[in-house]
Amino acid sequence: EIRLSLVGSEMCIRDSLGSYFYKWQAVEAMEENKGDLYIFVDKLLALIIPASTFTNEAEKEELKAFIKAHI
Repeated sequence: EIRLSLVGSEMCIRDSLGSYFYKWQAVEAMEENKGDLYIFVDKLLALIIPASTFTNEAEKEELKAFIKAHI
């Protein structure tokens, strides 16, 4: 299981291997492809949030708005 936490100055990803922190300044772009969200922390590395993560479209739009406000 992977958990994503969004806080004011950074986002944290936790999985069975550890925790990874990214400051919002590291995020270069956010894109959507076939419902999945891609948060690019450089040109080749993206954090992928699958469409199946969201219970509805409004939840996804809320996350997108939050991310856009911080990058």
